Amino acid sequence: MFNNITVVLTSRTREDSLEKTIKSFEEYSPNTVAEIIIAEDGPRDNSFVNDWIKTIPKVTLLNQFNRVGQLENIYQAYNAVTTPYVFHCEEGWLFTAPNFINDSLRILEDFRDCGMVHLRSHDELSKQILRECVDPTEYETNSIKYWKIHDNLNWGFSYNPGLRRLEDYQKYDFYKNVLRPLNGTINLPGWQVELQNTEIYKNHGMWFACLGPEGSVTDIGGDRYVD
Repeated sequence: MFNNITVVLTSRTREDSLEKTIKSFEEYSPNTVAEIIIAEDGPRDNSFVNDWIKTIPKVTLLNQFNRVGQLENIYQAYNAVTTPYVFHCEEGWLFTAPNFINDSLRILEDFRDCGMVHLRSHDELSKQILRECVDPTEYETNSIKYWKIHDNLNWGFSYNPGLRRLEDYQKYDFYKNVLRPLNGTINLPGWQVELQNTEIYKNHGMWFACLGPEGSVTDIGGDRYVD
């Protein structure tokens, strides 16, 4: 188990997807993280998740009194993180292959200028932004193969499942450091904040990695988008 990793899993009333996400994470990555924080955007009691979680030592359930939106829900959840690494996720993803926590951590440990490690297949990533986004060059560190998001894209940071550093979030996150202090005078959807974060990270010399072409996770949320 890695005592330096917390899973932050955001949720909003999609219980069927939440169950599939948690159970597939436990199947393919058991005994790898210290804590899971499940942040529900609303007042629903999520205590039933304890019946699904078998290998994560600590489960923290956060519930908003009223719906606050994706970005504020993430902000509240990250405020509860005490480990240096965050595995970010939301319900609506199905994990399909092992070793993604170990491989992602090794990449971030070896490259301080890597901002996050993507897990989706290269084809899914390209479909998400409607163009090829993964540089075909294959790299390797400590026998772990990885690829890079094309440096000429204005995309790379994402709220898709992936490991990242809490320190980077605290220093660079656009919602936390720019939008939230404006007290709601400017609101942006999550995908626009992803683009802002990408620009900020790249301005600080950072890049974004992804694991193998086949991917370790796939989207099962479909058009049930959470904002």
